[in-house]
Amino acid sequence: MTGPGAWPDTDEDVYTNRANELDGVLSKLDGALSGWQSHQASIFNGPHVWSGDASKSAGAAVDGATESLQEHQQQLRNARDWCRNAANNIIDVKDTVTTNVEAGQQEIGTIEKAAAKTNQNPDGAIRAVVERKYGENVATIKALAVGLGWKPDISASPADQPGGNDGPQPGRTDLPTTAHPL
Repeated sequence: MTGPGAWPDTDEDVYTNRANELDGVLSKLDGALSGWQSHQASIFNGPHVWSGDASKSAGAAVDGATESLQEHQQQLRNARDWCRNAANNIIDVKDTVTTNVEAGQQEIGTIEKAAAKTNQNPDGAIRAVVERKYGENVATIKALAVGLGWKPDISASPADQPGGNDGPQPGRTDLPTTAHPL
């Protein structure tokens, strides 16, 4: 019920760990930015205010550095949130597939009990349940992938296109042959 394409082969812990690492970097950047802004305020707005043309040029440079730090801060937040979202998506789809497999196992148990009472062979009915649940799990994975922007039936690279510029290259194995949804 969880053969190829019916179970995400991605470990959510990889994304959770990366989100936690990014949190640590973000925390350090937050501290650096806070210190930077404190010094900026004391130099340009404090009791010993620096003034004049040189001050204006320096103030503009400091403002540019502050904006750059704030942009990096937002990029880190976005990356951390993306990793958390990826981990949550993987967990959710694994939970859905697990629930589906458990339902299939219960259905198979019922089929086996009924077959034992009637002295019939349950193999065909069991195979049908396994195939149906496998299809449902594949559909679950594809639905998530499409929801996240995967485009089925689009090649992963121009080399996969018929009549591509380079064409197939013997021994070349570094190009994917299909798009991977997760």
